[in-house]
Amino acid sequence: MKNRIILLSFFLCVISAIQLNAMNFRILYVSSPKAVCINGLEGKVGTVFADNAVLSWSDDKQVIKVEEQESGKQFIICARSVEGKKSFSLTDYFFLMKNLASRTGRYDSFSEMASFFTGMIEIDGQLSIPTNIPQGDDKFFYLACHFPEGIINKAISPREGELLLSIEEIFRIDGHPQNPYITEATLYYYDRKAETSTCISPSFFIVPVPSIRNHTQD
Repeated sequence: MKNRIILLSFFLCVISAIQLNAMNFRILYVSSPKAVCINGLEGKVGTVFADNAVLSWSDDKQVIKVEEQESGKQFIICARSVEGKKSFSLTDYFFLMKNLASRTGRYDSFSEMASFFTGMIEIDGQLSIPTNIPQGDDKFFYLACHFPEGIINKAISPREGELLLSIEEIFRIDGHPQNPYITEATLYYYDRKAETSTCISPSFFIVPVPSIRNHTQD
């Protein structure tokens, strides 16, 4: 599964090609009913546009998934990553992501983890966050998710070297899978021996992004 951390490495690979050749993208998914404007026209699922086309957000929580038509690579494009800019091209976006990727490292403290879990967290199946914060039976992260049934705590399975969020696990209640949707959550770290819960990030939103088969393989 792709996730936001892995996608950053893709941006580094394609940036040189973007500078040399025009690239065309197809919209595969839009997170809200509000339209994304492309060169002043409504963009929707199936719309094809060039990398230098100007995209404009309808709101700052919007997320789209696009596919580069020649390679079939898919990318998640989110409003919160463009630092409040209402209009931009994908050429600008990839350049921004290249600079971000060069600064991205591990999240080995609570403050570093808190800096990651802000605003909208897009998850395409799974999301891996590199960290050396201890995890095990006695120390682990958990989410307090806002569901229609109320706030439900979801323990995150301990893993060495990473914090792994899974849409399948998050949206499973009493053993039953639920249809994923945007939901508010809080991230905690629990120390069983000390019997303490530390709030890492008090409020952010989980944004499930559907996995979509490459159209180029049709």
